[in-house]
Amino acid sequence: MNLRTGNYKNSRSPWTGRLFLVLLLSSVSAKMKTRLVANFFNHGDCPEKKHDFRFTNVTLFMNKGGGVYAYLEFDLLRPAKVLSKVSFVFHRCLGAISPNLCEYYQTLSWGTAICNLLVLKHMLWSQILESTQPTFKCPAKAGHYIVTNASFDLENVEKTLPGLGKEKYIWTIEVLSYKETKELYTCFSFSTQLTRIKVQQ
Repeated sequence: MNLRTGNYKNSRSPWTGRLFLVLLLSSVSAKMKTRLVANFFNHGDCPEKKHDFRFTNVTLFMNKGGGVYAYLEFDLLRPAKVLSKVSFVFHRCLGAISPNLCEYYQTLSWGTAICNLLVLKHMLWSQILESTQPTFKCPAKAGHYIVTNASFDLENVEKTLPGLGKEKYIWTIEVLSYKETKELYTCFSFSTQLTRIKVQQ
């Protein structure tokens, strides 16, 4: 305020506007977070191995958030009283899927109380089994199964296997389960490439 004229003088520095813009962008950035989305391809049911699992339909679709989900139908040819082991075998490929570009990465296995683990939350398979009808549980029954909105809990997967979130790799994953007799019961495989996208809270 100019005391002699009573008129207001705009003494705001040009830096004030810039500072406000920086604070605004910082506020927006603070509300942003990232999440993993996956693109799935090269799915199959291990035709080179003897087991009791067969895909009859695999349909992939993308949701609004950019994630890929699957509608699956499969047959179990024979029953199993209990499962003795479940394994996820990971290979990673750089740029493309080719023998000279892929390497073994890691195997995650569970070999104790598998039937109890199947119904636990936040396991690698939880989202798939929760979407399966009829319910897949021990004892496993032979028959036709349908899975809607099938996906993996990618954030949980990344916590279990931190390297999986590296976007430069294409991952091939083989999932196997074994009967109480140690025979291979189910086997399927797929490839995936993960991308981290920004989402606003």
